[in-house]
Amino acid sequence: MQRSLYFVFFAVVFLTSHFLISITSRGDFEILLISIFFAFTAWVAMLRESTSIRRILPLALVARFVFYWNLPMLSDDFYRFIWDGSLILDGLNPVGRIPLDTTAEVPNAQLLLDTMNSPNYPSVYPPLHQLGMTFGSLFSGLNAQVNGMRLFILVFEILGFWYFFKKSPQHMKWYLLYLINPLVITEGTGNVHFEAALLPLVAIASHQIGKKQIVGTALSMAGAILIKLNPLMLIPAFWSEVKSFKFVAINGLIVLLGFLPFLSGFNESLHGIDLFFRSFEFNASIYYLVSEIGKSILGYNPISVVGPLLALVSLTLILFISFGKDKLYDKILFIYLIFLLFSSTVHPWYIIPVVYFSISAGRQLIAIWSFTAFFSYTHYLGELEPKYPWLIAEYVFLLGAIICEWRKRPLQLFLG
Repeated sequence: MQRSLYFVFFAVVFLTSHFLISITSRGDFEILLISIFFAFTAWVAMLRESTSIRRILPLALVARFVFYWNLPMLSDDFYRFIWDGSLILDGLNPVGRIPLDTTAEVPNAQLLLDTMNSPNYPSVYPPLHQLGMTFGSLFSGLNAQVNGMRLFILVFEILGFWYFFKKSPQHMKWYLLYLINPLVITEGTGNVHFEAALLPLVAIASHQIGKKQIVGTALSMAGAILIKLNPLMLIPAFWSEVKSFKFVAINGLIVLLGFLPFLSGFNESLHGIDLFFRSFEFNASIYYLVSEIGKSILGYNPISVVGPLLALVSLTLILFISFGKDKLYDKILFIYLIFLLFSSTVHPWYIIPVVYFSISAGRQLIAIWSFTAFFSYTHYLGELEPKYPWLIAEYVFLLGAIICEWRKRPLQLFLG
């Protein structure tokens, strides 16, 4: 009885916090931080007490539906998503296309152009991401279109739950803990970021490859890549588990077939990806440190050189980890950590895979980043720029968690 009351109390705190998050703009950082703090505290408390499906699954669903009443308050990416989806409905390929240079019959076209955050940059979203945006654009009105995309993401999240419910009680426990993480709910369903649709497929693939299910793993990984490109960096780690060219071949064939309808914008989309590494910076760690040193020496921001250089260093470290002797869940976790720590742009939703694999790898302390990542919203206070006290606090907490987990169980980085 006492444990049930304990759970009910924290469930109420959890849902109330998410309601406040759903109606709070990123300019109201104090309210956002307090709400996230209580949501995260309730999450930790519930993890210590229960992972019952009957309790956690309804809570995870209700917390997501809280966001359905409003447009995203913390991100304006959805305007671009609706634009791309509307182009497809108008018979145009959005990949590689610059919105300001595009003439199309798009509902609310001027509103979308005026409010999207990068109308001068070409679209680089992969095919399944485009499918989700197109599904949302089938509806009428901004809120209905956003909710359509939220439903698309939810389908993938339910797919992950159903798979683990059928295949593995242990993985289902990890997945339930992931599903009620406040960052996953807020940045996935709340702000309509498709990393929340990507993660279930990568999680399923990581289980399938442990069972030596080559075809199933290839299908799941290909699906993840067709949502976001970053799972490509996991291919060497997956290949090292089975050393099967069949896995690589099937994966590559499905990805190629998925991209075929969008090939006309391929060159322009590569330019957009290059711009990501050479032009964008947000909430970075190592990049900001190297960049500040470069500014003091050169007198200007060397992002066009530092961004690609750090990407190369990141790739090298990822390959070392991929062919080590560690467990796959450890590899995936640290691959994502390296990728993000060396990146010039780290939005909170990029951390969604870190949440699941910190849990499944038994390194739960690293999930602290799913709380401190919200410190990055201080960038939007006043002029858009890093607020270094908050940035330092974010990464000090993360570094402390990584050190603690490393001391408990270090990686065998260079063995394999």
